[in-house]
Amino acid sequence: MHRLKYHFWLLLIFIVSPAAAQNDEPLFTLEYAGGILWAAWTPSASELMVVTREPYTCEDCPDYTFTRYDAQTFEPIGTFEQQESGVANYYSDFEFSADGQYLLLENTKQIWHVESGTRWTEAEARSESTTLWHPSANRILFHTEGTLSLWDMTDQEPLWSRDFGGQIASPVWSPEGNSIAALLSGATMLVLDAESGDTRIEAAVGAVEQVSWSTDGGALLGWTAFPFTASVIDIETGETGFSLTTEDVTVDLASLNVDGSLVLANNLNDIYVFEVVEGSFSGIDTARLHIPYTEGDASRWVMGSVWLPDSEDFITASIDGKGARINGASGEAVFVRDGLLHTSQVGPAHFVLDPTHRYVVSAGFSRDIIVFDLGSGETVVTGQHDGELTATGEPTLISYVAWRPDGNQLLTVAEPSHSFEVFSNELKVWTTGD
Repeated sequence: MHRLKYHFWLLLIFIVSPAAAQNDEPLFTLEYAGGILWAAWTPSASELMVVTREPYTCEDCPDYTFTRYDAQTFEPIGTFEQQESGVANYYSDFEFSADGQYLLLENTKQIWHVESGTRWTEAEARSESTTLWHPSANRILFHTEGTLSLWDMTDQEPLWSRDFGGQIASPVWSPEGNSIAALLSGATMLVLDAESGDTRIEAAVGAVEQVSWSTDGGALLGWTAFPFTASVIDIETGETGFSLTTEDVTVDLASLNVDGSLVLANNLNDIYVFEVVEGSFSGIDTARLHIPYTEGDASRWVMGSVWLPDSEDFITASIDGKGARINGASGEAVFVRDGLLHTSQVGPAHFVLDPTHRYVVSAGFSRDIIVFDLGSGETVVTGQHDGELTATGEPTLISYVAWRPDGNQLLTVAEPSHSFEVFSNELKVWTTGD
């Protein structure tokens, strides 16, 4: 069922072209008559993995095909197939292990060995659980109800397992991978030692829904969307040094800056920055910085805001096609860009930082791609997908973007905006280097 193949699929057409003198032509184009579910570079950037689904018109085709390409030549170097229906939906989340040997299918929690195409089942969790790769080591964390367990994937053996006697939610690795934060019974924040699973910090934080770390791993933020509340824990002392409550404010995104000294939050109409100082505070008016957008005007809605990992600046985008880099201390704009294409939240969708934090790609309900430099705001790449991907000439949209780990290349996937029978997706790879 999971046989290894090295072949050109009849429905697959790939085109390799040399790098263009200007960064407005793709390095690589792949057109597929089925559907492109996901694509990304391995952590070493030596290979590109593309996961495709066969067209509904092909009765004898496998359900899903996993194809590895050489990242320099874009020649296919290996393929395995999966016949089980329901392995993944379109644009499901996939994630490589740190060494690139395993691939996790997020929605089903299935784990596949990349080279052999065999499924790893020794400690496979149920689909309703959470499964998280270690940020840099070849380890994986399994979470089911009130239990957390850590496995070493190199030796394929369990390192530890704990039953907490209550509901565990929102486990998340620290940036360096030496700690794990999680919520116990929705009101207690736990910080665990990643080597032993022992509790390092246990702090009562009230009702908390979301958990995130500062970039340096020195602080931990727990927050709720409505009414907006926030608590910040100092990892060195284990104390909750800052807490905020509001009565009727909804927040869509909240995050800590690099050293945990500032909290950034936004809803559709407003951006707020709070200074993390010791004490308990009440009311949204305690924010040190408030950037209001036009209230009630959907053309100006804030789609998201996120800290730059290595500065006190953040980037933000609004649905009217504006993007900006703003200093979190002064509120002054470093630059503002108009005519961008993002149509969803900053970060997880189509206004995405590259891993080295030099560039942002802007893409959305358009066949156009714009990449610009975060230092100057100047355009680095402008490109587009083909205008007609189907015989009916349907408009296209950018449905998926992914960066190479070094930030020097970007891939984008486009699809017809309305197509229920035949998918004719297109993948392109762009270069941000010279």
